[in-house]
Amino acid sequence: MLKKIREKIDGKQQTRYVFEYVGDVLPRHEHPVFDYHDTIVTRGTIKITGPGWEIIGRGGDTIEYDDYKASDHEFEALEDDTEIISKYKFNSIFRDMLEFDVWF
Repeated sequence: MLKKIREKIDGKQQTRYVFEYVGDVLPRHEHPVFDYHDTIVTRGTIKITGPGWEIIGRGGDTIEYDDYKASDHEFEALEDDTEIISKYKFNSIFRDMLEFDVWF
């Protein structure tokens, strides 16, 4: 099961995802321009895939937005209890004003 926690750190929004089991997936999605983010793998191993590419991230890795661009992508846990943080690149008034869930 995938757990999603939204939080603000130093005034910037980020989203923490905990993938409880191998094979848990954050479904394929893409982001509007104000929602670009880097991904920090805090523990475990994650596979990020998009059209024609794949990135494997391990605990301690930061996968920068430029690595997977604005193309659609999904995340899959390769280990139990994998955790990632989506750290937003822009502090957007739109994100702060909207209560939205673009992935589910």
